[in-house]
Amino acid sequence: MESFAALRPENTVKIVDQLLRIYSLAFITVLCLFFLGIGLLAKLSGSSVDFPMLPWSGAELVNWIIGLSLLGLISMGFAAAGKLKWLFALFTVYVFCQMVYGFYIGPHRFEGYDDFRGSMNTSLSGFVAMAGALRNALKRQ
Repeated sequence: MESFAALRPENTVKIVDQLLRIYSLAFITVLCLFFLGIGLLAKLSGSSVDFPMLPWSGAELVNWIIGLSLLGLISMGFAAAGKLKWLFALFTVYVFCQMVYGFYIGPHRFEGYDDFRGSMNTSLSGFVAMAGALRNALKRQ
């Protein structure tokens, strides 16, 4: 009977909160490392990158990608340590809003169903990461 004690609603909420927290930290870490790698490769090679869903272009785009990636990794590090969780939550809100703008409002056009489905999956992943970060930031200790 003791094993069923872990299935009480308050324990389930704690487990879901912890899973959302871990997911949001992992999602932002992978996203920031990916874009940091692209930005650094473009900067070091002197080439340019083109992401029509982002509001910048050319060298300005590379600088923004590197800067925002570093900001995301720093905010993630603080949030993982239990400090400045609001900064991480704010960053995830920005990332999700940028995804929505870039994929659905801005100049990006889908090249078919697979492109649309990939954008929806990425947006849903960003939404779940944002929800986890917001829940963690607003949670009372």
